[in-house]
Amino acid sequence: MKYLTDQFDLTMVYLSKMSMIRCKKIEKEDIPICEVIPLVKNNFTSHLIENLFEVHLYKNNIHIMIGENDILYYIKYIGPKIEEGDFDKVSKIDFYEITVDYTECSQCSAKGTIDCGRCGKMGWISGEKI
Repeated sequence: MKYLTDQFDLTMVYLSKMSMIRCKKIEKEDIPICEVIPLVKNNFTSHLIENLFEVHLYKNNIHIMIGENDILYYIKYIGPKIEEGDFDKVSKIDFYEITVDYTECSQCSAKGTIDCGRCGKMGWISGEKI
């Protein structure tokens, strides 16, 4: 499944003994907006996403846990709180693709914390080797 959210925390990830959470910075165009299930909770962010992607989002206030075959698209607004509809004052919006792998990249596993040249992704490893 593919999800779109404005909030992310580790309770949204199913972790096994050896899990690698990968967080890759992406561009707006990399998000398949017509294929995602929106999990946007904030009204301002919802309106911002609707304006950016020119789509209507329905609010879906549920908690999910992503696993190995899921992709979570995380939209991070950075800046002051602005009035609804006044999108010209937006300071910065970052887009991330978050995935979970239960196998380790040989280069990543050697480092523990990664900014992997082989995978091209950032993340960290939790758990112990099986």
